[in-house]
Amino acid sequence: MEYKTITKPDSSEHKLAVYDGKCRFWMEGIYDSLPDTAEKRAEECSLPVKIGRREDGTVSVGTQSLVPWETDYGKLEIMADVYLNYLAQVFNLPDDDYVKTRLEFGSDSADRDSLMTAEEKEIISANK
Repeated sequence: MEYKTITKPDSSEHKLAVYDGKCRFWMEGIYDSLPDTAEKRAEECSLPVKIGRREDGTVSVGTQSLVPWETDYGKLEIMADVYLNYLAQVFNLPDDDYVKTRLEFGSDSADRDSLMTAEEKEIISANK
């Protein structure tokens, strides 16, 4: 692993943990609600998602993958929108049902690595 620094759209600098040219990319949508069957549906579809039901009734749904570290932030936002629209189809929600999107790019934390493919996990493991 090596660290690289990028400049974000707001002109701030951000340090990325880079593994063989790739970074962790966490995409999360916060929804007003999801059906009670969401976890079962995600399992049936083999979706590598983390669903978190919050005390205020909102629900977070997120996933993590590896993407090239040079990926433009605008492209990351598009990737997140495409994925969240896909989740809306899986859970039978309106496309615009999510309240907000949260993206995290370049983390060195392995907390969500269980959501990645075996190949992605191997890249992380081989480049620690």
